[in-house]
Amino acid sequence: APVREGSATPVPRAAAPTDEALTVTLVLRREDQAGFEAHLAAIRDPASPNWRRFLSQREIADRFGPSASSFEEVARWLRSAGLEIVESPANRLTLSARGSRAEVEAAFGVSLREWSAGPRTF
Repeated sequence: APVREGSATPVPRAAAPTDEALTVTLVLRREDQAGFEAHLAAIRDPASPNWRRFLSQREIADRFGPSASSFEEVARWLRSAGLEIVESPANRLTLSARGSRAEVEAAFGVSLREWSAGPRTF
């Protein structure tokens, strides 16, 4: 059942273990979003010489970014914060890392909270 707006209540901080493992996924921006959109328009246009000429995920990443060096820089930063890289797709648009709740909070300078609504905690 959907949660009604305003119906969630915070769970006391002490109830959330700091060593709990969390996975976070970062979404990186393309370095050439306009070029990517033009590419999409061209492969959908029967009048275009690129109509239905699909690129691989690697080719899309190489042409429109983010660059391999930008992607690796983010991965290095996550590892330096004590997080383990658990997924790095070929398109370089997302990067998933895993670490303890305390490591994630420290890396991003945030305090994560848990909320409950009825039987659900999130």
